[in-house]
Amino acid sequence: MQVVHANPVYDLELLQMFDDGLDQLESELGQMILGTHPRAASIAAIVEEPDYHERLLAFVRAFRADPGAPPLLRSNVAQSPLFGRLDRTFGSLRTSMRYFLRLPPDAMGAAMHVIRVKEFPWHLAEA
Repeated sequence: MQVVHANPVYDLELLQMFDDGLDQLESELGQMILGTHPRAASIAAIVEEPDYHERLLAFVRAFRADPGAPPLLRSNVAQSPLFGRLDRTFGSLRTSMRYFLRLPPDAMGAAMHVIRVKEFPWHLAEA
């Protein structure tokens, strides 16, 4: 709630691990919208998009109804081929883990990877 995420799916997937995670987020978003959240003033002061909490609440509800719902993307991500591609890699827990599991499994392999790879390894990111 304190940062405008380009794509909140990863965070929502993490919150799903807690029985009341998404319920709590919905409740706090409602409080933010009404101005009754205990930290409403400080959170509102750092969130650069005035309608973010309303849009996030709508997305949380859509996500709960259908976890495959299209992500809530900021325009700079949605309109950028590079950021869009990075979002497809790191925008969800599943896709992030798929990438991480394809990285070298040992310290020597990781060191060689860092030395040899000069641009993002899309071959590891895409299915």
